[in-house]
Amino acid sequence: MQAFPGRCLQLVDGSVVCEPGGKGAKWRVHFALDLLRGRCRQVEVTTHREAESLTRFSWNAGDIVIADRNFAKARDIGHVRQCGADVIVRAKLREPVLRDADSERIDILSRLRPLPQQGVGDWRVWLGEGEQRMPRRLIAWKMADKEANKARERLRKTALKKQRQLRPETLEAAGYVFLLTTLMEATASQILALYRMRWQIGVSS
Repeated sequence: MQAFPGRCLQLVDGSVVCEPGGKGAKWRVHFALDLLRGRCRQVEVTTHREAESLTRFSWNAGDIVIADRNFAKARDIGHVRQCGADVIVRAKLREPVLRDADSERIDILSRLRPLPQQGVGDWRVWLGEGEQRMPRRLIAWKMADKEANKARERLRKTALKKQRQLRPETLEAAGYVFLLTTLMEATASQILALYRMRWQIGVSS
């Protein structure tokens, strides 16, 4: 965190837990970890039907909130910014909707494809519409072929287990890590390094 002196890194996750027994109730634990202090920042327990959201938490000015793609929602990002904090979230292909300077919707894969293996991309994008339209950054890293193939194989196994059909573009996107952030001054490498710290909250997405 030498590049971000005085700022607190907050890692966010949500996990489903089940009571013992085949018909035990399911609960979702919403958890925020203060990484520098090594302690729980906030925790909330709900039924498993309650969605994960950054709006469940209160943030302090200067916090840097890091979350996976389940939190990639315009409302979540807006809530963090209203608190005076910044966010790094793994984006989805279709959510949230990203637009260019001319308000045209961005095709994320078309931005990613020209990247060389293990190459990094950095683009200014806009989130929201009208008076709510705000500049953000899309940061991407293209995996090496071996790593990308492993990621796609994991997707195939999960889809087979859940009897779901994978879209070709979903498989293609699995070969990249692409992030949406409100940190406008940090380098792309710094942002990717911060996101990699999420392993410390026990997640792999």
